[in-house]
Amino acid sequence: MQGGNEKQPDREEVLQKEIAALREEIEKLKRETRYVLPKETTMPDATSMELEQCARNEHCPEIEESMVEIKDKMKEWQTLMVMPDFTELKSEDIWANDGTFQVWKRQQLQQMEDMSSMVISVLQCQQKLSEEREKKATELKKRKQEYVQVECMCETQLQTKEQLKAQVEICFRQCVDAIQKWNDFVTKKIQTKKEVRLLQHALDMRQTLDMQCEEHFNKLKEWNELMEQQIYKKDEWIADMYEQLQKTWYKWTPQEITVFMAQTLKCEKAEMSKLHGLLCKHNINGQSLLSISKKEFIDIFQIQSFAKASLIFDNIHKIAAKYPIPNGQQQKREPDPTIPTEFLCPLSKTIMNDPVIALDQITYDRLSLQNFCRDKTNPLSPCNGKPLTKNGELLLYSNHSLRRRIQQCAKVIFFWFCKNLEHNTIHIKVIFFEKSVSHFKLHSIQKE
Repeated sequence: MQGGNEKQPDREEVLQKEIAALREEIEKLKRETRYVLPKETTMPDATSMELEQCARNEHCPEIEESMVEIKDKMKEWQTLMVMPDFTELKSEDIWANDGTFQVWKRQQLQQMEDMSSMVISVLQCQQKLSEEREKKATELKKRKQEYVQVECMCETQLQTKEQLKAQVEICFRQCVDAIQKWNDFVTKKIQTKKEVRLLQHALDMRQTLDMQCEEHFNKLKEWNELMEQQIYKKDEWIADMYEQLQKTWYKWTPQEITVFMAQTLKCEKAEMSKLHGLLCKHNINGQSLLSISKKEFIDIFQIQSFAKASLIFDNIHKIAAKYPIPNGQQQKREPDPTIPTEFLCPLSKTIMNDPVIALDQITYDRLSLQNFCRDKTNPLSPCNGKPLTKNGELLLYSNHSLRRRIQQCAKVIFFWFCKNLEHNTIHIKVIFFEKSVSHFKLHSIQKE
């Protein structure tokens, strides 16, 4: 028993000596080795917080606010798209300038005015997104190429590192340098990979906004065409009713004469009621209306302006000449007024039959622009050099508001020329609106 206890301390002594020798050898190696192996760098990916920070930095507040505003406006307009039933309206609501029909019509025209400006806003957003998208795509491509190059360099340097590790005593300095280079390249690779992911995320966001712009553009275009058809049908209906009324002018009652005068002078409801009372008081019918002079119009109907009395006088005589009781001469056409320059197409320099807004935000005549872009791969705007097509397609938006202004201006000029015609024989041209087609035509006729 005593002998066993003596051996145990001896073994512990040996272990302590061996540990001390190992420590001394480690210290000796530390003193002899001048280089320390650096810690190898790992390759973490971009965190979700970094992606969220990128989304906050890369989002487009102006375009997103414009999209929200356009979307809200479209929701508001969608409630106004229902067309009221005009067949149940009273005469005043149809013919009066402040009647239900005219109020609805003005609302629709104002809405279409807003749509034209909103289309231009959508096109501007699309253009800005397209420019940013191209810029981000170019930067992404460059970063991807850089990432591939850095990755190849990392792989090459990794092989060098592994070879040098096998020759630690011979190539220890080279191994340390290789590891340091490896760390540098990995750091650059991590940064490049993060930038690639962030740029890809930004590009995806802009692609989504561009799709929303395209959807809004198509919806606005569809609504514009629908409202144009509705207004055209109602205008055609009113024109047909007024034409039928003109054909029976010699049978007009005070009520029908009131409609004629309201249409001529653009009267309000109160004025129509006043005119109807005066007609009944003086017992005036269609044929007796023809014998009233301009001065009598002023006295009887209490018209303040001589021009208005002249307009009524001229119109009733024109209707009587156009639709005589016996067989008579047809009404002669009036002269061609000067066409305002704002109604001319920038390409053809002629009056626009079908004005449309192109991607360069400029209004052209549809046929002229189509002829200009024909046989051209990527046509550019002749006015500002911007692209006229998207994905090879020529996108056009009907400028119904401008077309309505062209029509209204032509009617005003037409009546002005009718008032100032001379009685001698002259050759004239006349601009008139055909109900079957939404544009103007020039015709040559002779006035006797």
